[in-house]
Amino acid sequence: MRRRLSTLTLAIALCMPNWLSAQTESEPNDNSAQANALTLGTAMTGDIGGAPCASGTSNDWFVITTTQDGTLSLNTNTTTSGGPGALRVHVYDPNGNLINYYDHGADGTPVNQTSTLACVGKGTYYFQLARLNSECYTYAFTVTLSTPVFADDTEDNDNTGQATALAHNTYAQGHLNFGYTGDNDDWYAFTTTVEGSSTFTTIAESEGGGAVRTHLYDGNGNLITYFDAGSGAVHDDDTTSFTYDCLGQGNYYLRLVSIGGCGHSYKLKFQSTGAVYANDLEPNNSAGQAFTNGALAPNTFTEGHINFTYYGDNSDWYFIQTPAEGTIRLTAIAERVPVANGNIRVHLLDGNGNLITYWDPVAGGSNTAVTTVVEYDCAGQGDYYLQVVSINGCGISYRLKYETLPAVYGNDAEPNNSSGEAFSNGPLAHNTFTEGHINFTYYGDNSDWYFIQTPAEGAMSITMIAERVPVANGNLRVHLHDGNGNLITYWDPLAGGGNTPTTSVLGYDCLGQGNYYLQVVSINGCGISYKLKYQTIPAVFGNDAEPNNSFGQALVLNPDSSSASGHINFTYYGDNDDFYRVVLPGAGNIAFDLEAENAAGGALRVHLKDGNGNLINYSDHTVGASHTPAGSAVAFNALGAGTYYLHLVSIGGCGISYRMNCNDADADGTCNFFDLCPGGPEPGTPCDDLSACTSGDEIQANCVCAGTFEDTDGDGTCDANDGCPNDPDKIAAGICGCGIPDTDTDADGTADCVDPCPALANLVNGDACDDGNPNTTGDVVTNCICAGTLANDCEGVPGGPAQPGTGCDDDDICTINDVYDVNCNCAGTFEDTDGDGTCDANDGCPTDPDKTAAGQCGCGAPDTDTDADGVADCVDACPELPGLTNGDACDDGNP
Repeated sequence: MRRRLSTLTLAIALCMPNWLSAQTESEPNDNSAQANALTLGTAMTGDIGGAPCASGTSNDWFVITTTQDGTLSLNTNTTTSGGPGALRVHVYDPNGNLINYYDHGADGTPVNQTSTLACVGKGTYYFQLARLNSECYTYAFTVTLSTPVFADDTEDNDNTGQATALAHNTYAQGHLNFGYTGDNDDWYAFTTTVEGSSTFTTIAESEGGGAVRTHLYDGNGNLITYFDAGSGAVHDDDTTSFTYDCLGQGNYYLRLVSIGGCGHSYKLKFQSTGAVYANDLEPNNSAGQAFTNGALAPNTFTEGHINFTYYGDNSDWYFIQTPAEGTIRLTAIAERVPVANGNIRVHLLDGNGNLITYWDPVAGGSNTAVTTVVEYDCAGQGDYYLQVVSINGCGISYRLKYETLPAVYGNDAEPNNSSGEAFSNGPLAHNTFTEGHINFTYYGDNSDWYFIQTPAEGAMSITMIAERVPVANGNLRVHLHDGNGNLITYWDPLAGGGNTPTTSVLGYDCLGQGNYYLQVVSINGCGISYKLKYQTIPAVFGNDAEPNNSFGQALVLNPDSSSASGHINFTYYGDNDDFYRVVLPGAGNIAFDLEAENAAGGALRVHLKDGNGNLINYSDHTVGASHTPAGSAVAFNALGAGTYYLHLVSIGGCGISYRMNCNDADADGTCNFFDLCPGGPEPGTPCDDLSACTSGDEIQANCVCAGTFEDTDGDGTCDANDGCPNDPDKIAAGICGCGIPDTDTDADGTADCVDPCPALANLVNGDACDDGNPNTTGDVVTNCICAGTLANDCEGVPGGPAQPGTGCDDDDICTINDVYDVNCNCAGTFEDTDGDGTCDANDGCPTDPDKTAAGQCGCGAPDTDTDADGVADCVDACPELPGLTNGDACDDGNP
């Protein structure tokens, strides 16, 4: 906009000839040393030349000192005594050097003429007025000063050491390139309090226009950049703003110079805008400094700045301690002021500072934060570092957090990396899951050992449930070792990807009871968590008592009195030799039924040997597969009395369980030797005596099946045949049902229980009848009473309502339902609920046939007084001691 200039010219000088209010020259003033002092805005009158001029022919000198920069206006009002010519005004600087001159014409006619000298710096100036012919010149000479729009800066401020402090967001004013006494170098020092962007605003103006250049320097005086601002001509100021991004927090300088035009006045300010997110805690430029700063809290954002120039840095380190094994999820939210997006790089390093991997999250331009979420799977629990750098773009602010997504299952107890450590940890509980982790990188391991002690011989079933974070499935390998660490076998169960647990059931048959080890490793994929349990599925038949592996250790067997079971050929802890000793007291046979089973089938050989161990005979017997016993007969016949041995071995198949069943001729489950009923079941065995009238049938001591006769109501008809098993008077429900007699009081063929008027044969209420009274008419059954209408009712009222069968009051509180009978007698039904002879109205206990008053114990409880002391037992503290209670003195009768 155009601003009004300040002027020191007196208003009178603008509205009347300058010489009307004037000073007069004082001679001698013929050189600069003699110069007369001028007053701004006040005319100085004088003359130069011969007569009629009075002051002589020498030139006139004047001097003026200005305290402000600006534009000088030189006005002369001149006349001459005749002839052409001009009055020349010379302008000199303080050192007497000619700046310029101006010719103000005069030809005998008065001339009023003004010239201007722009861009004049404050100071002392000399003016020499000289005539250009020999005439006499008379003049009035006036000097005025127009000042710039903006105030001058405080000098000296011509270098970094003299720089003027510039407050934040506050304008400073100054002048540039005012000639002769001014300067073209203004320096300012400022400090940014935040990292971010700084905007520099310059408002400049001058007489003739031009440009001002602003240089930005760092704190050491090194040039960062510069920008040019226009200076509005004719004192119409121009505003220019320039923003420099990515400045770090610190000290800077601004240097202003004119690069076009002179006499600039200006206003200057800077304004810093911080980044979106706060700065990080410094120093954190190395792993060691990050460790000193302490570990980042999990799942908690921290904020920081990267690559802010001149005072920032491009390396931020953070120390983290993962709370569990699993997936490290990193969330980075980053932005920068410039429009173009940038990129940071986040390095993940192990606890020794070795690079594991990195990611390049986007830093959104124009302060538009962009969120990036990345994950690193399979990280073991331990120490890590994060390093943040910018790989594209300066001035990035960010928020950063990490969280550990734990595996589905818990970790195993370490150390368990060898059989010895597994043994020290103690055996796994049978049929109980344990959980573990395998192949988590950097802090995990790839070998988990477990010690187990099988509780029995049989098949081992191993259940493995395994998962991993990565989408692709993985594989574990589960080794089974014997108690000495020798490999027996292995399986490769699946580990489901995407945190989808996969269940595998592994099996191994024929294991003997003893010590084993399981070793778990990953053979495909990192970061696997699992649940593991083992279960021993025992053989169908029980084990034999060991040792019985030789003649001397043989177990006694009597096939007529006992069965025997055992195991043969269970690997690693079992044996393939079972001996039994059989004694025949007389000539006869050794015979019994044999059952045998295992997983895959096979054959069992039974050797018969004499008392000296010599083989007499043998027989081979099938072993049922899939743990389904196969039965066969063992028979060694025509043997003499003596001692024999049975020697059992497997000749095909491992893990065989067997049972030699005792001889049971009647197949009742009792060996012949102990059978009390050789032809059938034993006493106490449930049976059926084929009688519907008995229950609880079982074999009696005489080996006969018999039960208990059931007749609940004792009417001689058993419950099974009794239609009313709880009614001793009926064996069928009849008309009235069980518990109600089929009585027919009026013998009309309709039982009282369904007869509306059980005392009136073949009549019901409302039927016409004959009451036998000739004095009544309209006889009808009402309330099961046959009665007609008397001319006078029962109360003697002609045609009155008190007719037989209608209600009345017999004035007896013991009756209810009072009505007139055919003879007009009013009578009711005696009410005695408990049947004790006292009507309910007078009975204090109407439902207690033993009491008519509550007494001391209340209705339903007898007032028994055992000790006859007048206090009923129910309230007597000592019901057997008359007149005594606990604590009373007494005589126990013992002297």
